[in-house]
Amino acid sequence: MSESPGTSRLQRLVGWLWLPVGIGLAGVAIAWPFFADAWMARHGVAPVAWALASLAGLALLAPSAGRALAPPWWGRLLFVVPCVAAALTEERRFLLVVPALVQAWVAWLFLRSRAEEISLFEQGARLMQPDAPGFIRPYCHRVSRLLGGLLATNAIVLLGLALFAPISVWKLWANGIFWGLLALLCVGEYVVRKWHFRYYTPSAIDRVWARFFPSEATPAGRRSQAFADAMEAQGIGPPTVLPWRRRSQRVVRPGDQSK
Repeated sequence: MSESPGTSRLQRLVGWLWLPVGIGLAGVAIAWPFFADAWMARHGVAPVAWALASLAGLALLAPSAGRALAPPWWGRLLFVVPCVAAALTEERRFLLVVPALVQAWVAWLFLRSRAEEISLFEQGARLMQPDAPGFIRPYCHRVSRLLGGLLATNAIVLLGLALFAPISVWKLWANGIFWGLLALLCVGEYVVRKWHFRYYTPSAIDRVWARFFPSEATPAGRRSQAFADAMEAQGIGPPTVLPWRRRSQRVVRPGDQSK
C-alpha cells in the first residue's frame, strides 16, 4: 500500500527532528563537562536526567531512512538508557556516559563518511569554499579518518573514566586534556594543509606563508596556484572567512564596472 500524503508529510516532519536533536546532543557533549555541577546543584540529578532522557527520546522517533545524521535505532536507544538510569537512581555517574555516547556518534559520522564520495570534512570545507577543487578529496578523507579515530578513542576514554574513575579525573580529562589535544590537532592540520596545498589568499598570514613556502615549489602547490588562476580568470576570488558571508567573491577588475 502506498503512503498517504499526510503520512509522508508527518514522516518528513519527524525526520527533521534530527536537526534540533543533533544540535541539542552535541551541545550536551560540549557544555556538560563545564556546567554539569551547576545544573545538578540547582535542579537536582533527576530533573536534569529526565530532561536529557526526553531529548534522547526524540531521537527514537526520527526515522533512520534518508537522514544522514541518524544512527541505527539501537544506537539511539543507548542515549536513553543512561539518562533513565540516572533519573531513577539519582546517580550522576550515569549522566557522565552521555558525552561519551555523543562523541561516539560524531566519530561514527566521520568514519562512515569515508565510504562516501564527499567526506564529512570535505562538506565542511565546501561551506567555506563552494568552488573547492576535486583534488582536495583524498586529503579530506584522510582527515575525516583521523578525526573519527580521535573522537572514537576519546569516547572510549570518557566511558571508562565515567564508570571506573573518580569524577575529578573525568572532569580533568573532559574539561581540559581532551580539548587541549583537539586544539593541537587542529593547529597541526592547519599547518599540514597549508604546507601541502599552498593555496593562498591575499591575507597577511597567507603572504607570510607564500614567502617561505611558495606555491611553485611543489606539484601540489602548482596545482593549487593553477586552480586559483582559473578562478580568477572567471572573476571569482577567494572566499570570505565570516560565517554569514561564506561565498566566493566576484573579483571586480578595472574596466569591469558598468558605466
